[in-house]
Amino acid sequence: MKKALLLAGAVLALTAGPALAKKQLVIVVKGLDNPFFEAINQGCQKWNKENANSPYHCFYTGPASTSDEAGEAQIVGDMLGKSDTVAIAISPSNAPLIANAIKAAKPKIPVMTLDADLKKEDAALRKTYLGT
Repeated sequence: MKKALLLAGAVLALTAGPALAKKQLVIVVKGLDNPFFEAINQGCQKWNKENANSPYHCFYTGPASTSDEAGEAQIVGDMLGKSDTVAIAISPSNAPLIANAIKAAKPKIPVMTLDADLKKEDAALRKTYLGT
């Protein structure tokens, strides 16, 4: 009986995990090596700490190096493919490459660009642009 209860508890814990997972508000920057974006990272961490009980989690990411444009596009595609991503903000290092990643993912979530925007012909791929 004790083993059955432990097994049932383990099954419930494993199956409840995805239901309890937080929705991700993703921020993808040009590169984690760029100190310009550190304030965004700190704000993201602060928001998570101050809103620990929120159903949302701010997830800050990007390629290790600003020069890794393909890496940024891959991260954008990966994040847009995750079911727990509910919004994404992107600082595109290569606007056409990022536009292609967005087009390929066909997201049904809000996309925002920050610091740098997509090209004019791709502007419809995002809801808004926040420039500096």
